[in-house]
Amino acid sequence: MTHDLEMNFNKIAPFGKEDTAKELQDHAAKTQDTLVDAVENAEVAEIKRAVFRALTRLRKSLTLEQEVPFQVSSREASPRQRAKVAGGYTAKD
Repeated sequence: MTHDLEMNFNKIAPFGKEDTAKELQDHAAKTQDTLVDAVENAEVAEIKRAVFRALTRLRKSLTLEQEVPFQVSSREASPRQRAKVAGGYTAKD
């Protein structure tokens, strides 16, 4: 029985050539490398976006924290002091 299978197998014509198989494997390897590079680039871009969002939130919170004392002190300040802080000038300057 095994002998019959071997004879039938030998009668089947080879499909393609070794050169073609090698080319396909090389192309598949290059494609896979390209896909891995694309995934890595996407990960880097996502990390940069996350860092940017975090820094933006931090900057916003710091700005809000700095504005609160400014608002409190500007309520207590005289109109002339408020004008100086705001960058304006009064006639007496």
